[in-house]
Amino acid sequence: MFEVLVSHEADKYYKKQDRDTKRRINKCIDNLSREPLFGPHIKKLHGELGGKHRYEVGGIRMVYEVNTKTKTVEIKL
Repeated sequence: MFEVLVSHEADKYYKKQDRDTKRRINKCIDNLSREPLFGPHIKKLHGELGGKHRYEVGGIRMVYEVNTKTKTVEIKL
């Protein structure tokens, strides 16, 4: 399992959301802790955000970075 770290910006966004949206975000975080690189909602980003991934569900897009050496996932926004 991967450890999920949340940036300050992502934490501020999370705190502003309603209960249903927070539930969806929590489910995304749980899924990312198990498998952050592959899945139906995951896309590897290119260009300016190269090296990062995107997890999309229900209109919410979370951009994150994966470090396989330390087994961490850092959610940027």
